Amino acid sequence: MKDKLCFAVFADLHYKQGMYLSSVADLKSVLERADSKNAEFVIHCGDLCNDYTGSPEITNALLDNPYCMPVYGIYGNHELETPGNTMEKVTPFLTNRADEVVWGTEDGKIGNGDIAYYYFDTGDFRFIFTDKNYS
Repeated sequence: MKDKLCFAVFADLHYKQGMYLSSVADLKSVLERADSKNAEFVIHCGDLCNDYTGSPEITNALLDNPYCMPVYGIYGNHELETPGNTMEKVTPFLTNRADEVVWGTEDGKIGNGDIAYYYFDTGDFRFIFTDKNYS
């Protein structure tokens, strides 16, 4: 079992084209640094963007990153505030390892996406991601 981990954490990118200064290039810098430090995975702690369904360029850059790095994230207050960005639509974009995590549902599967937490284990560690917005 592993007793050490190297992973990257970031939050509050607040991407929305034409609304904030953050860019896809900013996210790529985070991922590039994570890879250069041999991070095993990346965690985003919310507020990745203000419009998940309307910002595929940022979610694709994160989830389909060129380093094939696992990504795990959680909702910030901005993930669900744009009309149409329901938990059902946003939850699948929280991780690129949806089949490898245990979702907070009776059967541990993503279901309709209306969940408040998920977790994954690696080595001797368990990472638990909770909806801190009580969505």
